[in-house]
Amino acid sequence: ININNDEQKRIQLQLQLKDLNNEIDNLLVNSKTNTEYEMFKKEKSERDEQIRKM
Repeated sequence: ININNDEQKRIQLQLQLKDLNNEIDNLLVNSKTNTEYEMFKKEKSERDEQIRKM
């Protein structure tokens, strides 16, 4: 019975770890997307400013 409990606990922990890894991957993707968007906005703002100066 004890071995069975350990196995169930191991499986449960594996699933939790997998979920956490997926969550981390999603956060990394979101962070990269946000960074790219911020850079895009900055570059656009700089281009708009250059156009205004013309």
